[in-house]
Amino acid sequence: MRKVSVETLKAWKSETCLDPALPSLLARYRLPCLVASGLRLEGVKKMFESKLDEATLIEV
Repeated sequence: MRKVSVETLKAWKSETCLDPALPSLLARYRLPCLVASGLRLEGVKKMFESKLDEATLIEV
């Protein structure tokens, strides 16, 4: 599983497909977030099976 901090995500700004408001919301409510690419269906399936090697954890 890859990991990225909220601060790093904020610095990336338009370099990601995530909603630009997401980092601020995660920081405000102190919520971690698990992200998987919808372009790789197998990765999404693995995430739901608790096989998180295809996911990225956004840490607060």
